[in-house]
Amino acid sequence: LHKMIMAHRGGSWEQPENTLQAFKYALKNGAQFLETDVCMTKDGVIAVCHDQSLSRLCGVESFVKETNFANLPKFKREMPMHFSKLNKDCEFLNYKRTDDDQDGFSTLEEVF
Repeated sequence: LHKMIMAHRGGSWEQPENTLQAFKYALKNGAQFLETDVCMTKDGVIAVCHDQSLSRLCGVESFVKETNFANLPKFKREMPMHFSKLNKDCEFLNYKRTDDDQDGFSTLEEVF
């Protein structure tokens, strides 16, 4: 049996999700596959992000498709991971960014 390691959103338990930082970290630590999501910005740039809305990661009530890439907001200090329940009361874990963490979106071109 051959074991394959995939980093979901680049390994969002350990790095800011869907960032170039996360993908580099995942590969350095043995990931063989990277799973990611993309959305197109208003100016046609393919941004690496899961949500169409900027609310969860940036705290802004807007959408990626309505925003030029250069104007995408920075990430919040705490980024909720909506797929990871902490307990039976449906509390979710947050990724807490450090000062050294990437604080904005990557392009798909940068990732490739």
